[in-house]
Amino acid sequence: MFKFLKEKLKNAVSAIKKNLTKSKEKEVEKEVEAVEKKVEKSKIKEEKKQGLIAKIKEKLTTFTLNEAEFEKVFWELERALLENNVAMATIEKIHDNLKEQLVSKSIKKGKLEQEIKEILKQTLEQILLEPFNLIKKIKERKEREPFVMAFFGINGSGKTTTIAKIAYLLKKNEIGCVLAASDTFRAASIEQLQEHADKLKVELIKHKYGADPAAVAFDAIAHAKARNIEVVLIDTAGRMQSNV
Repeated sequence: MFKFLKEKLKNAVSAIKKNLTKSKEKEVEKEVEAVEKKVEKSKIKEEKKQGLIAKIKEKLTTFTLNEAEFEKVFWELERALLENNVAMATIEKIHDNLKEQLVSKSIKKGKLEQEIKEILKQTLEQILLEPFNLIKKIKERKEREPFVMAFFGINGSGKTTTIAKIAYLLKKNEIGCVLAASDTFRAASIEQLQEHADKLKVELIKHKYGADPAAVAFDAIAHAKARNIEVVLIDTAGRMQSNV
């Protein structure tokens, strides 16, 4: 995912830099001509001349990204994020943070990609480290609509054990839950989840091995709705989290 994202970002930034360079060169040429005329026609103070030279130097080494140019850059990034199943709410937060810190700000030439990467890193850290109150989220759910959690990850990453831990947490908070054995591929996966369900005294919805995992999840959600059970915890077969 990140290699693909990096390539998309690099392409977008390169395209913008080309457009910015052309327009900036014309702008600087006009300023240089204007300054040369001023210097020739009048005797200006050394301080003022130095100030004008500094302004020209700044224009040659920096640029300012306007809103339209930013949206062009972000579109490539947004598309890459969507193609990798990033939630829309997360993309919107990334967009707002980047826009706030980049638009109308002076950026050194050759540093745009670095600036975007740094802001992107900070935004993702904010999102990932933001406190998440699971019990509160569950209690805020719509009436008679179960709170559904699906667990993804490679084999051995602890999905089934995590499901058991969360089911235990829910029981402690007097919140009902049902487990869905949607890993119908791995040997003994259903028996493993059944053992946790028996110990915790919670219901387990299961089919045979080789059955459609989505059908198991569907039945578990329907079961929860029919009995007004607050939460559905869905186990899944081992896979990368981006392969949903």
